[in-house]
Amino acid sequence: MKNGSEIYCYAAGDTGYGIMGYTIDLLIADEAAWIKEEVWNSITPALAVTKGTMWLLSTPYISEGYYYECFNDPSFTSFHQSSEDCPRISEEFLEEKRRRFTAQQYSQMYLGEFVDDFRRVFSDEWIDQVCTLPEINNGGDFLGVDVAGMGEDESTFEGLKRTDNILKQTHHEVTTKTRTTDTTKKILDLDQTFNFDKIGIDSGGMGVGVFDQLLINDQTRYKVVALNNAVNIEVDKEGKTQKHKEAMYANLIGLGERQEIKLFDRKDIKMSLRSIQMEENGRISGRYSHIVEGIIRSAWLGKDKDLNMRVYSINIDGRR
Repeated sequence: MKNGSEIYCYAAGDTGYGIMGYTIDLLIADEAAWIKEEVWNSITPALAVTKGTMWLLSTPYISEGYYYECFNDPSFTSFHQSSEDCPRISEEFLEEKRRRFTAQQYSQMYLGEFVDDFRRVFSDEWIDQVCTLPEINNGGDFLGVDVAGMGEDESTFEGLKRTDNILKQTHHEVTTKTRTTDTTKKILDLDQTFNFDKIGIDSGGMGVGVFDQLLINDQTRYKVVALNNAVNIEVDKEGKTQKHKEAMYANLIGLGERQEIKLFDRKDIKMSLRSIQMEENGRISGRYSHIVEGIIRSAWLGKDKDLNMRVYSINIDGRR
């Protein structure tokens, strides 16, 4: 610029590695609520020498994370603006959005509110009671997988092991921007190392390709279980049906309430649990749900003791 100032625009990515190495006088972060913690760890040191200024702009998300903490930090000056207070936005436009969106969606997108407590599926008390284990990745009996593609979503691999009638988390792993063939290989490698009893995958959407490959592989064909979110299943003896997704979430909730499951005490796992919402139409969703989607599958496989078995082929002379 004419006054000698320079403006740089870089993609932060998942780690912030590409924007390291600069000193900064003014940092402007747009949609800051969605920027990962690793990025803040990489970029905020650039303000140390200059004693620079940071501007964070965002639509609110859940009540956790760097943006939320800064918004409520008295050392920051916070501004809140509702779309209903903006003279450039018509009432007709807002009325149409009220009809189109749920109250929760409208409150977040147009009122600018942190709304994660409105219809949260997992309470803070539930999370504090369940997420208590130190992280030790050593496989487990059951592997739940949430499959993503080459976009920004993450594929997750969540392992549980039944010990003394309690399901304990024994594995947590996240990958990004991977092909389904890479995810299949990842599962095969994990199974080769840990020899899971069962592997649960959503056999619809992105997961169908991975499920099909595991189903024809001799290593996993008797282990892989289709846990399709959209399929109706019977949930009681009277024949009452429920979407498989809702049934898996209900199972996880019940396990936690009965103290029959323990998960790692990790920030990303807790954030994923806090992001899960029950919408007005009964649909369960979350902007950071991929970790929980893996956990509900692993927990579903481990909910019955009699599922803790292995399948062997028997030769005619009686050897395995």
